[in-house]
Formats: sequence, structure tokens, C-alpha cells
Amino acid sequence: MALLDAIATKTIPAVDVPRRRSASFARSTTRPSTIKSSPSGHLPRHARRPQAAHRRLAAEAFAHSSPDLAAGRAIFAKTCQQCHTLYGVGANVGPDITGSNRADLNYLLENIFDPSAIIPKEYAATTFDLLDGRKVTGIVKEDGAQIVVITATETVKFTPQDVDKRKPSDLSMMPDDLTKQLSDLEVKNLIAYLRHPCRCR
Repeated sequence: MALLDAIATKTIPAVDVPRRRSASFARSTTRPSTIKSSPSGHLPRHARRPQAAHRRLAAEAFAHSSPDLAAGRAIFAKTCQQCHTLYGVGANVGPDITGSNRADLNYLLENIFDPSAIIPKEYAATTFDLLDGRKVTGIVKEDGAQIVVITATETVKFTPQDVDKRKPSDLSMMPDDLTKQLSDLEVKNLIAYLRHPCRCR
């Protein structure tokens, strides 16, 4: 609890704590006062747990069956590829997940269902309120005479003079439970593909 309090008060920067270990610790010890209701489809942590548990059961129910890896790759292309790269294919908005700990089911589920638990500094988003009325949220790639922001769908460029307000976001650009529109069979195939050690064709 002392560690959790230190992270909450920024005495210890969250980025100094190993990412998935601190995420798991935070979920297991979160106090009611630290639970946030998050906008834009992000759910409070206590509401995300039943979703993760349901998907975990769905994934484990198919653990000993034969998944359709080609179907899983197609789902990855539709659901994840616009932000993540796997085996050299995809975008660079979020981390390249090729070398991540994908074989670990817990790791996958934590990242999919609670992406805002701990956000690496290099992928922390910033929200800009522009003078022309636009609101832009994304990862700042250039911050000088020209500001370049990578959003989930586009690259936006503007100057500091165009900005009314800017503030760091405490939410991941990845929404909670991207799989909510998928069937259990599709979840099974996606998870199987993500855990597979090589790209299927």
C-alpha cells in the first residue's frame, strides 16, 4: 500500500516501477477512493474485472482446441493493426508487440482489458484544445516550432500558437476491451494468433 500511495502522489514515478508487475499490484490493491470513472469508453477498474474474467474463461475454454490462426490474423488486422506492429506489419502508434511477452495469457489479458493501468512514458498521450475548436489527443512526436501528434487515426500538425490548452492524459489511447464486439470464437482465434511464435499466412 505504501508503494501504491507513493505512485499516486508521484513520490515514485510510475515509469520507474516494472510495467506489468505494477499494473497487477495496482489492480489487486486498488482502494475505492482511487477508482476513476473514465470517459470515452474507458470503464472504472471495478467494472473491467468481470469483463476480463469472462474473456479469460472464454480463452481458456478453447485452450486445448485447434484455433484458426488465419482467422486470428484477420481479426488482428481489423482490430489492432492500425496502432500496433506484429512481425513487421502494422502501425507505430502503440508499441511493437512482436517481442513482447505474448505467450503469457495473463500478460495479454492485462494489456487488452486494462491498457490504462500503467502507460509507458513514450506512449503517454496529450490532449490539445486548439483555438479553432478542435480537440486532439495523441502521442506527441515533435514539440517545437511545429507540434506533430499521432492519433489513433491520423497525424495532426499545428503550431504552438494554435493551442489554447494542453494537458497530459491519464488514459491509454487504447480503449478498454477492444474485443467487446467480437464473439468468443473470434476472441479465441485472436488470442491464439497473438500468442503464436510466428506469423501465419
